[in-house]
Amino acid sequence: MKIRRIALSLTLAMITLTARAALTEDTSSETDADIPGGITLGIHANDMRARGLADAMIPIWQNEDTLIFFNPRVSFNDAGEEELNIGMGWRGLFADDTLILGANAFYDTRWSSYNNRFDQVGAGLELLSSWFDARVNYYYPDDKQELIEEIQTVEEETTTAVYTRTPYLDGSTILQDRLTVMDTTTTTRWWEMYETALEGFDAEIGARLPVLTNFATTRIFIGYQSFDNPFGGDLEGLKGRAEMRFGESLLLDVEVFENEELNEAKFFAGVRLRLPFSIGNLVSGENPFEKASQHFRPRSSSLASRLGEMVIRDMNVRLTGSRSAENPNRGTQTTTQTSSTEILTIGEIIPPAEQPPEEEPPEEEPPIKD
Repeated sequence: MKIRRIALSLTLAMITLTARAALTEDTSSETDADIPGGITLGIHANDMRARGLADAMIPIWQNEDTLIFFNPRVSFNDAGEEELNIGMGWRGLFADDTLILGANAFYDTRWSSYNNRFDQVGAGLELLSSWFDARVNYYYPDDKQELIEEIQTVEEETTTAVYTRTPYLDGSTILQDRLTVMDTTTTTRWWEMYETALEGFDAEIGARLPVLTNFATTRIFIGYQSFDNPFGGDLEGLKGRAEMRFGESLLLDVEVFENEELNEAKFFAGVRLRLPFSIGNLVSGENPFEKASQHFRPRSSSLASRLGEMVIRDMNVRLTGSRSAENPNRGTQTTTQTSSTEILTIGEIIPPAEQPPEEEPPEEEPPIKD
């Protein structure tokens, strides 16, 4: 549902922001041929995950050596995460058309697999040439933390105390009261885990390889990424990337990462297909993909053709999760008391047995005197 809403918003934004250019577009212009608007579709995967993207490069204003563009992008993966990027950028040719300098700014929104939303702003600088490229991107997200898991634990502890009273006599029976008191303490604890977006940057430098030049343009890159982690040590590491471009439209690439925790993967490999797309043709009822067939031919040697390339930056608002920790503000502790009294028989008084009356001795007869 979100992707459908995003795609609709993207389409409306493309039409609105390029309406003025569409009305004045000159399809015979050499500049338009060198710097076309375009839609890039891509898919990347590894042994555990797959992700896709749709990127639109929409020229807002351009001349023979300068391009100002609007750059919306949507991406998603098979973990249920979705992202929307809205960007603006500038690129210009310098040094006798041997160097492109560029700058861009983006607003990014990501819906995580836990259905939490994170926003960030980003900015990037780039240097492109026929043989060497360099880029740096900075990402500044909101600092909120969103709950992703909570666990309730309940513990009971019972203590028993016994009290005895002074024995007493009931008839001939000796009795004693014994009081048993039990205290039961119930402790409830809540353990929570949170996720948050990461502030940081990435950078890369690369070079074109002088191989297979008749078939493709091959470049390799080495880069570095560093992000602040509020839940632990910073997440950083090297990264590498290689791309092979066939004509203007088909590109194969692979990325490898030193930090698997940050990127949730060791590598990604994929393919991107870029199609030139003319909003002006679409509005006027003509074929918006009119120049698509030209872009599968060998690539133009003109550096100006790179002015309309897709901006290379992190596809995702970077997220990390915390370890489970107790929230003391949610815990409760209650004590209940029960008591019982038991009457114990501890003895009995036995009265002494009755003695028979003593017999009086017989009276002695006085002796008879002679």
